[in-house]
Amino acid sequence: CVVPDHIGCGFSEKPFHYNYTLSQHIDNLETLVDTLDLRDLTLVLHDWGGAIG
Repeated sequence: CVVPDHIGCGFSEKPFHYNYTLSQHIDNLETLVDTLDLRDLTLVLHDWGGAIG
């Protein structure tokens, strides 16, 4: 099970000079999935995470 905290949310870092756009969060999630070589995913999402997923 992988439970990411998106940048700026929850317990993650909240950098001042960060591009907090939907497309940036999507790119971050895609990078995580690719880096961990995850396949056949089931995403459980809510709120802002739904649009990102």
